[in-house]
Amino acid sequence: MAFKRPYSARRFACCFLALCFVLLASCTPSPETPELSVDPEQAYPMTVTFLNIGEADCFLIESPSGCVMIDTGTNKDGNGIVELLNEKKIGRIDYLFITHFDKDHVGGADRILHAVPVGTIYEPDYASDSKQTAQYRAAVGPDTDVVKLSQNLSFTFDGIRYTVDVANGTFTDGKDQDNVDNNMSLVVHASCGNTSVLFTGDAEKDRLYEMLYEGFPPCTLLKVPHHGVAEKYLRQFCDRVKPQYAVITSSDKEPESDAVVRDLTDMGIQVFLTRKGRIVFTTDGSAVSIRQDTGEKP
Repeated sequence: MAFKRPYSARRFACCFLALCFVLLASCTPSPETPELSVDPEQAYPMTVTFLNIGEADCFLIESPSGCVMIDTGTNKDGNGIVELLNEKKIGRIDYLFITHFDKDHVGGADRILHAVPVGTIYEPDYASDSKQTAQYRAAVGPDTDVVKLSQNLSFTFDGIRYTVDVANGTFTDGKDQDNVDNNMSLVVHASCGNTSVLFTGDAEKDRLYEMLYEGFPPCTLLKVPHHGVAEKYLRQFCDRVKPQYAVITSSDKEPESDAVVRDLTDMGIQVFLTRKGRIVFTTDGSAVSIRQDTGEKP
């Protein structure tokens, strides 16, 4: 009795070609986000301003009916940030995220809190006895809610979805307080339609390793962690979240790592440095615009 071959040569060839097609399709990069023509008179669903304040973080997220701030720079940056709020006619901050208690993230908080009302502050749940943290706490008024986050949080405000990831590791057992602060950073994902910005605080290698396994969605723009320091797992994390743009907060005296910029560029990511001027990212939820106001401070 003759036995049939389970697969003919033609069928095998067809299956092989189909498999190749699937593999090639999975390797094809996603199309770039379309470019947005910005009308300065229009209030867009999300505009993010990355301030030029050296090796420090402060970001404004503006929407048609609200304002959110992430970090507050250093103590000396406080007045400049308040001036910018006045220029933009921002009379209230609805939500303020303090990603961690390093002086270059919480330092300007007291002056901001004295200048404009703040609705709710989210901060990480760990102890800090720094001078800047004490000044920040003393400036919090009775009408501001302070929420210590020990669990992840998601909420929608003015059409923008905020997802906050807290550290799961026991980083507070470390001996180096700077390492503790950095790895306890809140990580904030702000999404508007099909676009999003991921703010990673000062996450170092241990936190980056943890985040590799937490299923972060792709983002349009990544605020590179820890001022562009060459951290282990950073490239793998960027490969996971696949940003088209990256912003690094650095200064001429304390510049970003050349290796980090080279790695990001090699991955096809367009890199912007705040030390070269304020950066403004605008989106309508589909198309985006990103520009740098060269030399503009803060």
